[in-house]
Amino acid sequence: MKTRKIRDVPPILVGAYLLAGLSLVWSGYAIHDLMKAGLFGLTVAVAGDIGWITVMWAEHKRIGPRWAAPVVGWVIALGVGLLLVLHGIDAQSTGQAIAGPFVVLVGKAVGSFA
Repeated sequence: MKTRKIRDVPPILVGAYLLAGLSLVWSGYAIHDLMKAGLFGLTVAVAGDIGWITVMWAEHKRIGPRWAAPVVGWVIALGVGLLLVLHGIDAQSTGQAIAGPFVVLVGKAVGSFA
């Protein structure tokens, strides 16, 4: 198996995966807090982000029909973004409702270019 050194990875790909990781942390917290369901809420949030990261990988590797991974990726990103808006509303924070989905949407946009 061929291993890649970090300097051989395109910076945009590194950025896309860092943003996806940041999204995992933020949405994991926010969705867990929104659901007020303890560990179950956290597993729902993490499952959504793992799905999104997996779809990003499938898009990068061109697995499946050409249109499938980008469409599914955007559906997941928009769904998580909506949950983050709802979390901001629940917290009575306009700033959080607006900025919350920003990480997810920027991550998906960068991932699309990567």
